[in-house]
Amino acid sequence: LKSATASSRRSRFAMSATQANGAPGESGTAPSEEVAKASKPRAELSELAELKLRAAFTKWDRTGDGFIDMNELAGILRQIGTDTHDLEAVYTAMDANRDGRISYAEFVDWVTSGTKAARAMNPLSVPQTPEEALDRIAVIMDIIKKSGRKDSAKALKDKDIFAALDLNSNGELSITEWTAGLRAMTLHGKHPFNEHEFSKEMLRDVFNMVDQAHKKYDKLKGTYEDKRDHVLTYKEFKAFIKTHRS
Repeated sequence: LKSATASSRRSRFAMSATQANGAPGESGTAPSEEVAKASKPRAELSELAELKLRAAFTKWDRTGDGFIDMNELAGILRQIGTDTHDLEAVYTAMDANRDGRISYAEFVDWVTSGTKAARAMNPLSVPQTPEEALDRIAVIMDIIKKSGRKDSAKALKDKDIFAALDLNSNGELSITEWTAGLRAMTLHGKHPFNEHEFSKEMLRDVFNMVDQAHKKYDKLKGTYEDKRDHVLTYKEFKAFIKTHRS
């Protein structure tokens, strides 16, 4: 049975996905007039939040010079599945002191400013735990199913989603297929399971949660023990979908 806690998390993250990107997978680029809004004063952040923001800034600062330039920002927007047509407007909004480069302080001020474009880039708006990631994956999959095929008005079924993930069509999902299959999925022309929203490590942890343990006899110990086979069957996938269905 679905718990009230899980339902609450799903509602929160469904709302978060919609607020950040219009809808999961849709462009998170805000109109030029919104991205041009002045950033609010530096928000009070916890030590953990500061660590996550610093890690994201360091990752996106590919040259390692302590600043984000226009090319690096373009790469960030592409990574999070956002259209780059407002690149210059976003860059200008982030560059508060107009020195032609974005410092860490300017980056933090902007991503916490509350605009749609800022929320889409904010590393604090993505799932922070495997449980939260699992809930958001379930929400997005449900939307993908209801959206149906491009050539049909009919909604997709659980088995259709599983088949799309089962890249070698052997009836099981390996961790490689799980990750690659999710990355390849599209919704409204965007990739909702992008690396910014779901890191490789996070997808692996979710996979392990869905991979149910089975009782197997250990001859050496002479006892039955819970063992995972490190593949997802359709039965396990369907149980995951059923448990987290909204």
